[in-house]
Amino acid sequence: MGTRLASSFRPTLLSFASVLVAATTVAADELADVLGLVPDDAVAWAVIPNLSRTNADLSDLIDRADRPELAVAGRPVDVLVSQLGVAAGFDERGSLAIWSPTIDDLLVGAGVAAVPVESAARFLEANLAPEPAGGEGDYRRPDGTLLFARVLDDHVLLAPRRDLLDGWEAGSGVDRLGTPFGAEPLDDMRRMDVLLRITGDAVDAAQDAADRDVVGFEPPGGAEAITPDMMELADDLRQAVGGAEDIVVGLDADALALGIRGWTRYASGSVAAIAASGARPGSSPLASLPAGPYYLALGIDFKALGGAFAFRELQRLLGDRLGLDDRTAELADVVDGVAFSVRPSKLGIAMGGVLNDAGVVITTRDPKRVATAVGEAVASLDGVDGAVERSATFERGVEQRNGRIADQITVKTEIADADRREPGSRVGDASIVLTATNLTFGPRGWLGLGRDTESGYVVTFSRRPDVLDRFTNPDGLDGDPVITAMSGWMPAAPGMQAFVDVGRIARLARQVATLVPGGEQIVPDLDLEMPPIGFGLSLSP
Repeated sequence: MGTRLASSFRPTLLSFASVLVAATTVAADELADVLGLVPDDAVAWAVIPNLSRTNADLSDLIDRADRPELAVAGRPVDVLVSQLGVAAGFDERGSLAIWSPTIDDLLVGAGVAAVPVESAARFLEANLAPEPAGGEGDYRRPDGTLLFARVLDDHVLLAPRRDLLDGWEAGSGVDRLGTPFGAEPLDDMRRMDVLLRITGDAVDAAQDAADRDVVGFEPPGGAEAITPDMMELADDLRQAVGGAEDIVVGLDADALALGIRGWTRYASGSVAAIAASGARPGSSPLASLPAGPYYLALGIDFKALGGAFAFRELQRLLGDRLGLDDRTAELADVVDGVAFSVRPSKLGIAMGGVLNDAGVVITTRDPKRVATAVGEAVASLDGVDGAVERSATFERGVEQRNGRIADQITVKTEIADADRREPGSRVGDASIVLTATNLTFGPRGWLGLGRDTESGYVVTFSRRPDVLDRFTNPDGLDGDPVITAMSGWMPAAPGMQAFVDVGRIARLARQVATLVPGGEQIVPDLDLEMPPIGFGLSLSP
């Protein structure tokens, strides 16, 4: 299969998942049965293999959320029936399928719905009126819309055109998923309450239609703000993320949460496929982070995402446009992973800033080379930008108050003197930058530390030795009980994992709001006990 240019909004990864809790068990034949209703050549479809189970799972989720307003409309299946505009004869214990046979049908919203029925005759008589001027199977909805119907054993097919039904043939069931994706992904798909699929060609067509709809849109700064280089970069980025052949998304609900899992199959020769061919299972992305409470935790295992092999392919496509120079490529050869976490600090926002207890762990075979790169990055911050002046230094091997040796990072930010400001800059803008910097690093600016370790290099955003020690000798955040439970429902051997503790971030937002006059009124009322949100991603050949 050849490489194709792809839409910029298409998922750029072979396999990704955002999963909050365990999936329900799905009988092996239910997905096969409902997919047997969908013709094999349909370009897009959505199926609910078991309506009664999905209804029960969503109902449990609503009850557990303790949000009565979510249940005002009734049971989820009742809402679905209402949206479909049907009543008597509907079988809520059956399966539901909707599909579009062609890209043209998809773009105009035309398709076929396979509605489960207890009695086809009673369903048609109660919900539709025969069209007097039509033939067999021609009906009118109560609102006057013309519909065509075809009766199967336990489903009624409904469509806005007769030809969509006349050419209907049963599909091959789960073979259409098992053959391209493999047995393990298919087992995961069987656990989903709702499954959706669309072809890469259909996504391309939808993107092209969207592009045509926005012709004439003028961006901020006028049409001249879009330069030829920007257009060329956009085309390069589309090529870099392109090549998707099949996109499948599953939704799974239970009493604790709603999980979303997706699978994307890429064409041979695409960047994603090339990266996947170089992917090698590595260590847990969060193993290099300290355990304990966190706001945000993110880990990336570059080996599992294709490593330097994938990076050089991106460099070939994008090169200078994204600053992917040879020096960066040299780092890609020695850096195996990066992990980052932001943790609650006892000093609070006003004293220490958001990043007072945060750190970055770079897994590398050459810590000295990474330290040199960090020093160059810090030094590049020095100077005047608009009306903001930064004084940035990186000192290697400085003795700390506790007698330990560490690298020192110092970045002070202030409003530049009038004679040093860039032409056209505004002090008001600089004041906003300064406020954001104080909230991020604290009033003293970024006073960080760095240290070589046996497996890499560590950077902190405060001068606290205890924070540096915590990230230098981590006990592994991947052992956290909640993360362990959630990881069990994410892709195996993930190349990336991220967790956001929503409850703790809500508390953080409240703290930040108290520092801004009137800020407390604009912070949403979030449940402080909300569980984390997790995200996992993996590549496989």
